[in-house]
Amino acid sequence: MLEKALTLSADFVATGHYARKSELITYNLQLTTYKLLRAKDKDKDQSYFLWMLNQKQLRKILFPIGDYTRKEVENLARKFKLPVLKAKKSVEICFIKTTINDFLSNYLKSKPGQIVDVRSKVLGEHGGLHFYTIGQRKGIGLPGGPYYVLNKDLKKNLLIVTKNERNLYKKELTAKNVNWISGKKPELPMRMKVKIRYRHQLASAVITKILNSKFYILKFVQSQRAITPGQSVVFYQNQKLLGGGIIC
Repeated sequence: MLEKALTLSADFVATGHYARKSELITYNLQLTTYKLLRAKDKDKDQSYFLWMLNQKQLRKILFPIGDYTRKEVENLARKFKLPVLKAKKSVEICFIKTTINDFLSNYLKSKPGQIVDVRSKVLGEHGGLHFYTIGQRKGIGLPGGPYYVLNKDLKKNLLIVTKNERNLYKKELTAKNVNWISGKKPELPMRMKVKIRYRHQLASAVITKILNSKFYILKFVQSQRAITPGQSVVFYQNQKLLGGGIIC
């Protein structure tokens, strides 16, 4: 959308994300560095989704509601009689009008397979691995539970489950496709706060880079539940979003 707007000679693109931006100007170098910050409303903060942005993009993006709480935004909408107040609050993905599973069924072909435990004992059958997430408890459909989704073997099309929730906790992850908002890799190792999913509480971790590779290792102070390959892992320092990557 940003690229399209710029081809139409737009000066900026304003987005409805709850996030903030600040500028740091180095006068002697005539250089402006843009920082991406968490929103004023920490419960609505959406900076987690913006870790892939770079300096060139941030220069052209505005976050007009980032300095307001959700309540303040609603009051402004009421004051200016904006129709957005009548819209229902989204509880899943905001741009689809059905459940996630129904949405996926329209685009992905289901491939049933076996559900197994950590000892490879067959417990039942799943309807397609894309319907399940690591840590999921509801909807597995096995008697004698509760069971939790522990892993997904994509090559063998196996859904691996466990009854022991402790098996979901890990203290380390590997990240790929890492992007640093500043455009420069910071001095490592570095202690930071980390989110492994949108609603995840910020957790303390130390990040290091694997030598001669593009992969990074994050070691948490405390074990984290349901670290999920394919999800975004996002790095923070106080209010500033440093960057992020994809969990391997």
